Amino acid sequence: MTGIISLEIGVLADCCLRMIIREDSQHSLTVDRKLYQKIILYSLLVGIWIERCLLHWEWYGQLACGILAAYLLVASIQDIQSKEVYDFLHVMALPAGLIFVMAEPSKHKMISLAVFAVVQLGIFMRMYGAGDGLAFLVCAMFESRFGQGMLTYLFHMGAAYVLLAIVQGLKHNINKKGNLYEPVPFIPYITATVWLFL
Repeated sequence: MTGIISLEIGVLADCCLRMIIREDSQHSLTVDRKLYQKIILYSLLVGIWIERCLLHWEWYGQLACGILAAYLLVASIQDIQSKEVYDFLHVMALPAGLIFVMAEPSKHKMISLAVFAVVQLGIFMRMYGAGDGLAFLVCAMFESRFGQGMLTYLFHMGAAYVLLAIVQGLKHNINKKGNLYEPVPFIPYITATVWLFL
């Protein structure tokens, strides 16, 4: 199963990157051999994690996590290279998350997701950008699959911020007020921490 999930992640990421390059003549992505090596490594590592550590996800759920992984990978690449994330990536990932929410619908789950969506899109998105807010929302949909609620979504946000603080603190990119001297892409931190909450 690891090979199938890893292949799924790599192929979906490659297709998305090729679509961006083909459809947007103004894109600022640099897709070279070094990037493809990183994509292959990420696909393998995340494929192993999904297959070994997310045993409570059925085989089709693990494949869905592969969609999440590909989405977060391409969004991270875009965020790092161009500081933006194309809307079509969210459009691809949101329905996949919604399908798994609706596979076992519950009133508590739907209310929790709706409140989180309002908080993300109404408050937090203004603090760190639309792409980051939508990425957290996509992750929350997958996190809700087994009944995790608002607390899990907030823990994921907290973990992403803690990781950001540690990495940027080591790089001496945080001033005395706790703000960043130089803004950095945030989606890679969302990506690195989501796997602990699935």
